[in-house]
Formats: sequence, structure tokens, C-alpha cells
Amino acid sequence: MSELPLPTIQKLIDSLKEILIEKPSRVHIDAAIQRFEYLYQITTKVMQTYLKHTEVKEAYAYMCFKGILRLVAEKGLIDDPIEWNRFREIRSMTLQAYDLGKAEAIYKVLPIFIQKCEFLLAQLKERPNVFAHEKE
Repeated sequence: MSELPLPTIQKLIDSLKEILIEKPSRVHIDAAIQRFEYLYQITTKVMQTYLKHTEVKEAYAYMCFKGILRLVAEKGLIDDPIEWNRFREIRSMTLQAYDLGKAEAIYKVLPIFIQKCEFLLAQLKERPNVFAHEKE
């Protein structure tokens, strides 16, 4: 990652918002969940990359995911590590066999996920120099 993927994150947020405006058909729900999966993947990767640049690498290397979320929250990038852990659990649900009931439940959480991603994006925009020295 040579720079923060802020434009990509913004485009994914906008895309997810756009699909949520539509009346939720199976196709819209599936599309929204796919966008959620990708946005979740990129945002959590950015959080981890941020820690690699701001923390002792040895300490970071041995952290569990909840520890990473706590530390990212302490740094002010996210405001609710419990909610982000919930998103992780939801992401795991998307990897299981398709179930319309689960898909609809995931779909209902997406507006909250968008809000949390927008908060993260705003915080990242205040810290772009952290990533300036990283090479692809």
C-alpha cells in the first residue's frame, strides 16, 4: 500500500449507501453484503497497517483481533471496538452457506456499519502522513 486507500474506502461507502436506498430485493441484499465484505476487508487491513506504523512491530505481531481493535480505538481511529468485533462476526456469517434469514439480518446492520466506516475514514484523513513512507 503506497498510500492510504481513502478514495477507495469512500467509493465503497458511497456504493453501499446507494444500494441501501433501493427496495431490498434478494439481489440488492446480496449486492450490499458483497460490498460490506470488501469494505470490511479493506478497513480492517488499513487499521492493521496503521498500527504497524505507529506501534512496536513486535508487540503488534502477537495481538489478537480484539486487542488490535482496542488499540485502534485508543488511537482514536474507531469509537467502538465492540461494534467492530460484531462486524467481524457478521463477516464470518457471510462465509457460511447462504441463508436468506441471515442475509436479511446482515442487511439491517449495514447502516450502522456505514456510520462506523465514515468515522474511521474521517480519522484516517487526519493522519495521512503515517503511511507516507510505505512502499508497495
